[in-house]
Amino acid sequence: MYKFFKISNVINASFIHSYIPESWKLAIVTMIPKPMKDHSDIQNFRPISLLNTLSKILERAIQKRLYDWICSNKILTNFQCGFRRFRQIRDQILRLLQEGLAAFNRNQKLGAIFIDIEKAFDKVWHNGLLYKLNKLKIPNYLGNLLRNYLTKRKFKVRIGNIFSKECPIDNGVPQGSVLGPILFNIFFNDVIENIKNVNPALFADDIAVWTSSNLISVINLRLQKFLDLIYRWMYKLRLNISTLKTVCCIFNKASMYQENALHLNYNGQRIGSERYPKFLGITLVTGLYKRQYIVLTSLLNKYFVIVGSI
Repeated sequence: MYKFFKISNVINASFIHSYIPESWKLAIVTMIPKPMKDHSDIQNFRPISLLNTLSKILERAIQKRLYDWICSNKILTNFQCGFRRFRQIRDQILRLLQEGLAAFNRNQKLGAIFIDIEKAFDKVWHNGLLYKLNKLKIPNYLGNLLRNYLTKRKFKVRIGNIFSKECPIDNGVPQGSVLGPILFNIFFNDVIENIKNVNPALFADDIAVWTSSNLISVINLRLQKFLDLIYRWMYKLRLNISTLKTVCCIFNKASMYQENALHLNYNGQRIGSERYPKFLGITLVTGLYKRQYIVLTSLLNKYFVIVGSI
């Protein structure tokens, strides 16, 4: 005969004993083919993790307490808008456009880098994350529970009705989890704390950095110093930037557009120039007239209001 139990009792027991059942830590991974790609190459499949339903309920309870602690202690930088209350994608897009317009008004150019971190969520270093949580003086009950949450995680791949053997997960925050984004934000938080002369905008692992000046040489120098600084941080965190997907550009008047105006490198690898860079799903145009910038900013404002109301 089946015995019924209250889910709340299980959740409370997890908090009391800092324990999560190991069966809740198993992810079932399905491989979704990327459209218009060669499917004989495993790199052209996107892994999607399916997590235990009860574990997601527990994660919600942990996330609520963790987020409240983060907010009350002002842990996260104001430059981070990803997965935070009252922060949206449009905040970062419009901020970039408005600063571009302000640079136009000062007869200046604005140089930007759009950074892609290689498999950012999958490469979070567990011991590094736990060290940071401890350094931030997270409450013991939360710290112990998160330590248990990250240890002994496993996955197996499903193709049709066939399952692979279970494999351990040594790095990364669980894909598709409730806690993953907030844990990544904590892990990456201090990377941009002490930067100077550039303006960063983050939405989880999506990063844009820009600066303005009358001289392209000054812009180049500031952005290169930032890249040198972030390289040292990424090395410490065991993360890496994809130089193939990271791009730079100069926002300038349409009549004065210059391709390859910036000469930047990351650890000796050249950063490519892009006239139409993408940031947070929006394709930006680097060469516009002042009036076009004003119209574009207005249109984006309306677009985000419409999307947000759906």
